[in-house]
Amino acid sequence: MLDDTHGLLPREAQWTWGMAGGTLEDGTSVGFNLSEDWNETRENVVWLGDEIHTLDDVHVECSPERPGRPWHLCSEDGSIDLTLSVEGLRRHETNFHVVASQYLQPLGYWHGRLIDREAHDLFGVAEDHEARW
Repeated sequence: MLDDTHGLLPREAQWTWGMAGGTLEDGTSVGFNLSEDWNETRENVVWLGDEIHTLDDVHVECSPERPGRPWHLCSEDGSIDLTLSVEGLRRHETNFHVVASQYLQPLGYWHGRLIDREAHDLFGVAEDHEARW
């Protein structure tokens, strides 16, 4: 998995996000990149085999005070309902006033409903990030 952007980010940015990749129990390859309130939903996509599914609004539930607890990602239309079981956590805070970054980045395994399929043990990551560049 690689998260890369070619965009010009706003001076102040905040997002919550999740992604994963792997295979379903029947061998179908799967991947997703889903974010809340970022880039007008243009990055919300699920790949199921050769099919690409775009989604509108998604919601990421996390507890920054207790980041090791499971994270939840769901779509308004109900086609996405995933939970991340956290196995490890990366956390970083930098504040130089002019430039600042604060993020939580848990990694682990996603499971739940993904479009019309059940997903189990998809390795992935989530992120809660607030930045001033």
